[in-house]
Amino acid sequence: TKTTTSGNEAIDIITQPSSLSGVENDPVVLSIDFDAFPADYVTVQWLKNGTPIPGAMGAQYELNGLSMSDHGAKISALVAIPGKSLESEQATLSVTPDTTPPALLHAKGVPNKPEVTLTFSERMDIASATQRNNYTITHANGTLNVVGASISSDGRQVTLTTDDQVVGTKYQLAIKNLTDRAAKANPIAAGTVTAFYGVGN
Repeated sequence: TKTTTSGNEAIDIITQPSSLSGVENDPVVLSIDFDAFPADYVTVQWLKNGTPIPGAMGAQYELNGLSMSDHGAKISALVAIPGKSLESEQATLSVTPDTTPPALLHAKGVPNKPEVTLTFSERMDIASATQRNNYTITHANGTLNVVGASISSDGRQVTLTTDDQVVGTKYQLAIKNLTDRAAKANPIAAGTVTAFYGVGN
């Protein structure tokens, strides 16, 4: 659709972005409040040190997973309408190191699939979380082989693919050598063990 400008375009920033503090590996929410005329075709692009953050669009945006390289970064928003744009004031990100080990929150069998989904307290290191040898599953009659491991896009869930599970069987899952994504990686507690039940495959 072709748009035209009238010369009456206006952008008024009501609330500037605020400086934010967060812990490494945690999310923060960026926000700005503004009025724009005309209200159609408004875009908001978030910038880090003057460079667009890929995919960071909208008056509110969750920046998922702070890193120590974000400490001291200057964040601003570029509000644009046809014929006019305005950049907000800069806000500062402050990041403190993550020193808390990750924890396994729960494990759950996946209906109609030979899988089990693990949910963790924070984003996990991809390399260690997808190493199938870091997981051991046992049951009353022996061992259930883990044949694959994949991680979700948000880094908080790992799906293990196993040999065929028996419905109603209680399985014991032991985890080792997993870490989070901190610059100084925190390992999961040694001896992390949980149980889940087979729900069909």
